Amino acid sequence: MGHRDSGDETGRARPTAGGILVASLALLLAAGPRDAEALQAPAGLFVVGADGTGLRAVASPGAGPDDFRRAAHPSWSPDGRKLAFTAFDATGRRPEIRVVPASGGASRAVAEGVAPSWSHDGSTLAFMISGKPGIATDWSRPGRNDERIAVLRLPEPDPQADPDADAGPRPGPVEVVASGLWPRWSPVDGRLAFAGRRGASWDVYVRSADGLAQIRLTDDPAMDTEPLWTPDGREVAFLSNRGVRWDLYRIPADGLGAVRRLTNHPRREDTAALSPDASRVAFTDDLGRPGSRILLLDLASEVARPLLPDPFEDREPCWSPDGRFIAFASRRPGPG
Repeated sequence: MGHRDSGDETGRARPTAGGILVASLALLLAAGPRDAEALQAPAGLFVVGADGTGLRAVASPGAGPDDFRRAAHPSWSPDGRKLAFTAFDATGRRPEIRVVPASGGASRAVAEGVAPSWSHDGSTLAFMISGKPGIATDWSRPGRNDERIAVLRLPEPDPQADPDADAGPRPGPVEVVASGLWPRWSPVDGRLAFAGRRGASWDVYVRSADGLAQIRLTDDPAMDTEPLWTPDGREVAFLSNRGVRWDLYRIPADGLGAVRRLTNHPRREDTAALSPDASRVAFTDDLGRPGSRILLLDLASEVARPLLPDPFEDREPCWSPDGRFIAFASRRPGPG
């Protein structure tokens, strides 16, 4: 039922096997901090207007036993009221999924894991957990720990309770649903996209809404990873090195159509997020480096501009449901 792309529509040569291996290792290394110092450096969660104004801190690192050291991978709830994010401790090896009001405040840990994604109805989070829980996990290199995709159903909100309150019923049990990386819920139903490896090949898969089937969307020697959905749920975009450089491609979510290029830009669109109107892509430029920043790429003109003028290792952008704001992780100091 899966789809195999029979060729690169640009007419350029495919990467060699050795080139694929080198590029694959480069992507895995770039997917997180590159050294011990990076694992120790504090980073908070921020929100800014899509026009670059109104910067504010939402969750800041602390030094207490219940505090986190480094925020990463924010995900906005469908109603726009909450943000889920990854919170690492000082070692960088014990990540939690936390939920915080989008207006800022105390965050609440709901599970252990990395890279959360909200379901379309806000009832469930999907995220990565280590497939080797008996050993210390190096989350600076996703893919080396045989990661699993897990889902967690959140408790029903109490209509009489303060929506920004930290207290409340605890989430349900964590359920493992697949082997892979970077889970992303469909914005319109219960389908779940993720990157999975079969042998030496990383490709994009979609788990059906009922959880009974998986569709392999791509089947290519190149590395296909970091899936994201178009707002209508009809296509899945993904990052791939199947051309001469890393770009975003897209394919129908049922796997029955051809792969098409979405971007043709000289910068690599790491941790990309598609705007709710599908006109722009926000992505991390120079991921894993001290000067990383978030760029906004206009898909019609292929012109990219910085979200903020000063690079502070900003990374991992996420659009608010209305497209007005962008959440991101950063080592910048909080606004004064």
